[in-house]
Amino acid sequence: MRVRPILGILIRACLASVVMIIIPACAKPAQPTQLTMQEEGTPPATQAATDPKWNDLLSRLGADDFKTRDTAQKELAKQPISERPLLKKLADQATDAEIKARLQARLAEMDEELALNPPPVSLDLKDATLREAFEELSKQTGLTIKGWPDYGENSRLVNQPMNQSITLHVDRQPLWVAVRKIAKQVPLLPLFADEEADLRLNVDVGNSLRMSVLSGPVLIVLNNIDRHDVAPGEMAADAKTQNNFNANFHLAIDPRVRVYYAPRRGGKIQLTEVTDDKGHSLLVTTKDRSDEENVRWLKGGYAYESLPLHAPEPPATRIAVMKGTLVYSAETLSYHADLNLPGAGEAPTVATLDGMIVALKTFSVKNGQAVADLQFQSGEMDKTRGIQDLHATLAPRMQLLDASGAVISDNKHSGSTNGIWLNYQYNFSLNDSRGKAKFTPAKFRVTVTAKTREVTMPFEFHDVPLP
Repeated sequence: MRVRPILGILIRACLASVVMIIIPACAKPAQPTQLTMQEEGTPPATQAATDPKWNDLLSRLGADDFKTRDTAQKELAKQPISERPLLKKLADQATDAEIKARLQARLAEMDEELALNPPPVSLDLKDATLREAFEELSKQTGLTIKGWPDYGENSRLVNQPMNQSITLHVDRQPLWVAVRKIAKQVPLLPLFADEEADLRLNVDVGNSLRMSVLSGPVLIVLNNIDRHDVAPGEMAADAKTQNNFNANFHLAIDPRVRVYYAPRRGGKIQLTEVTDDKGHSLLVTTKDRSDEENVRWLKGGYAYESLPLHAPEPPATRIAVMKGTLVYSAETLSYHADLNLPGAGEAPTVATLDGMIVALKTFSVKNGQAVADLQFQSGEMDKTRGIQDLHATLAPRMQLLDASGAVISDNKHSGSTNGIWLNYQYNFSLNDSRGKAKFTPAKFRVTVTAKTREVTMPFEFHDVPLP
């Protein structure tokens, strides 16, 4: 991304008394976040230059004849995502402007697809421990997947949950398919992301995924249908309109999909059909509802939502069918910049990300806690997304990097707005649970969403028992 001089902007901002900070004359360029894929059986990129098939396709992509180029373009559009490493090498090596542009466009399409539907996993495990299964899933997904509780591999506890044995065969299936197959042997329930794990799975929690469905990269769990008894004096004249039944859902999106957390665009879940086993509708329509069905995502793409139902009329005992949709926005493109850590009394370090100025004003470490003060000027982004959307997306996207490139995320943050400026403070724990130093920061990474896509996922459940 082009380095943007920002001294003039900052001088004008200072004169306007919006903010007074000292910033270097040039900002670092932001780096686009690239999604890559490593798959078994992917042909080495070095084969590209000698493969007649690819040489022929490249030649036709740059042909003078429109029909020839169009046919070649359709062939390029059919190339599977497993060919991405090879296409990337071809695009980097291409000298013809049109060929390079066509290859880069296809790469962008592949990256967007990967952002919305992460690569599948394959496992063939026999009598493996649950810990070993999670470690293998971590390797294939690039995530840190852990169970809870986990007392350690060398724990003397006889009934250590993570030492339970499982056998599993999964061939190129979504992550949640593997998790559901494991849950048939050892009950599991996705919890949330934390400082040490991108996906934390609660072990031994009953039939936690018994009522669950998959819709794309989303796992939708119907935890239960609960009933809240209403005192006789509070019962409505029309008992059917007394919304004392609720359907309680646990939602989990593959952590490799970055859910957009901004207000009003985070997501929505709604039921479209609920019929009991006697043919009566239990659906509460939108006009009967007091809330807007907005999904309140937790960090990592997890949510817990409860939707009201009309009370069934006796003698109904089950819900025959329950249908609905989940709508969420997923990030398909982001930019990041790695900032040097300013010492005491040093000038802030600065970068620009898609039109936004980012200044790391101060950074300090004390008693195992790192504290970073940042300031953001939304610039061009504010015109299209709004300051509140920008405010929401900044919160979970800050990380510290050590010299090896390993990262940790913030465990606490607070922020405020002042016109077009955002002021944030981020806290990072550098010690482990025993108080020993586990991380030495070298850089501060800022990541900002640049493009999102709204996704609608249908779901349905059948034969659900009523309380």
